[in-house]
Formats: sequence, C-alpha cells, structure tokens
Amino acid sequence: MEIEYLSEDILLKKIQRSEPFSLVLGAALTAELNGKGIPGVNSVPDFVLEFIKSKNDEEVYLEYLEHIGSKTGQDKYQAAIQYVADFYNQNSVNEIIRKVVESNIDSTTGRSYIPPSVKGLAKLIEIGKVKTILTTNFDTLIEEELDDLGVKYNSVSIVSDSAILKNNNDLVNIVHLHGKWDEGDTMHTLSQLSNNRVKIESSIKNLLSKDDVYVMAYGGWEDSFTRTLADIVHDNDANYEISWCFYSADEKYLKENNKELYTKLSPARDRGRVKFFNGINCHIIFNSIDLEKAKKKVTL
Repeated sequence: MEIEYLSEDILLKKIQRSEPFSLVLGAALTAELNGKGIPGVNSVPDFVLEFIKSKNDEEVYLEYLEHIGSKTGQDKYQAAIQYVADFYNQNSVNEIIRKVVESNIDSTTGRSYIPPSVKGLAKLIEIGKVKTILTTNFDTLIEEELDDLGVKYNSVSIVSDSAILKNNNDLVNIVHLHGKWDEGDTMHTLSQLSNNRVKIESSIKNLLSKDDVYVMAYGGWEDSFTRTLADIVHDNDANYEISWCFYSADEKYLKENNKELYTKLSPARDRGRVKFFNGINCHIIFNSIDLEKAKKKVTL
C-alpha cells in the first residue's frame, strides 16, 4: 500500500476540531536550536567527555575514546552513556544529564529558556485540549511553562516498571517515560530501553485504545511506546486513532528511512487507523493553531 502524507493545513484543522487528545513527544520539542534549548543526542557525548576529563585519568580517557570509536548520532550517544554507567555508576549518568539540562538555564535569571514549541503547547493545555502527554524527554520545560501560566498539572517520572496511575482530577497528565532530570534515575542505554516494562506498557495500551494520539518530534527509538504500538495495532477491537507527524517534507527520504515503522503500523494502515503527516515543525505547529476555534470545540 502506497504511503500517503497529509499536509500541515489538514493537521491544524484536525487538531482544532478534535476532542481533547493525547500526545507522544520526543527530544525535538525542546532540542537546542540556534544555541538555545536542551542539548540533543549529538551534543550529550560532549558532556560525557567533559565528565571523563574531570577525573584526570588519561588511561580512562583513552579507553573511552576507543570505546566510542567512529560512532555517530544515536549510537554514539548510547555508547557514551553506557560507558559511564558501566565504568562509573548510575549516579554519574544522572550527574551528566543534570548538567545537560542545567546548561539551558540562564545563570543571570536562574530561569530556563522555554522554546516557542513549548509555549504554544502550553496554550493548548491551558484551554483543556490535551489530556495526556507521553514524553521521552528528561527536561521539565513543559511543567515550567505551565507554572508560569498558573496552569495545574500532574507530572510523573517512570523508570521502574509501574502503571500510569489514574488521577482523580481533570488535569493534564505529563508522563516522563524515561525519567526526569531532577527526580531519580533516567534511562538511556539500549539494555534499559529494550527491557520489557509490562505494567507501563499495559497502561500505554489502555491509553492508545481510547484516545486520538498525535506523535510529534519523536524519533521512534525502541522503547515501551514503540513496543506497545506494535502490539496494539494487531488488536482489531482497539479503537485507536494515530496521527504520526514527520519533520521532513521529503517523501522519498521518509519512505527510505522509516520502513520498519511502516511495517509495524501496517495493520493500522489497513484499518485506516493511522495517518501520516509530513513537513511538521513542532516549533511552528503549536503556535499556528487557532486557539479560539480549538477552545470552542472543547466547550461544545
């Protein structure tokens, strides 16, 4: 079946007309842009290198360089964190991630830089358009912006296998699937992400089975969300609706680089339960939504 990609204009209209929905968000939402934001996958190994240099052990430093070799991108990121976890400990990993997030804090004001993507998203949350956010991000920029707006929320960090508890309020739920930078451990390595997490995956399945879900700024690494997604699309009784948004507008590039994802979602495509959008920039899309139209739909 040929892949059809829908436009940003259709996505905007769909969001404005929808009932409150759920979001799956990845690193691009808060990623560094023009020197501001949270350092991404390509920058984190630099923080690891600085950490190792601070130990003043040339032998370890040389071993680390050999360990990294010519790796790039995601492979280099995971190898760098794995080395720290193995040679030092999880506390050292947490220390590095803390420095990564704190690099986005202005030393003069003591406040984080909040990118336009988060500011726009917070406005959607404020009008009650978003029910749940599943994010693989360690930062808490969404929560910080909501605090500034005076909007209440539920925020939870999940590292060990546990269910996403139902809240007895109508506040948005922000679930950090790989942990939070300021609350215990965080998950990075392939062994951590590939570990089955039965309870949380059951919770995600329950969520996806009921809600319209928009996936944005998400790279689709192997983790609890992608495993649950692969499982739920085979459930013919599940009434999910997935809108998967790609940043690239190049259809040829998308088809060549997302074959595994399209294979996983094939049953959903057969049922018309998944739609693909291309050319979607999370730094623009949330600020392009007509909030008055979106709000009217919420209050109908």
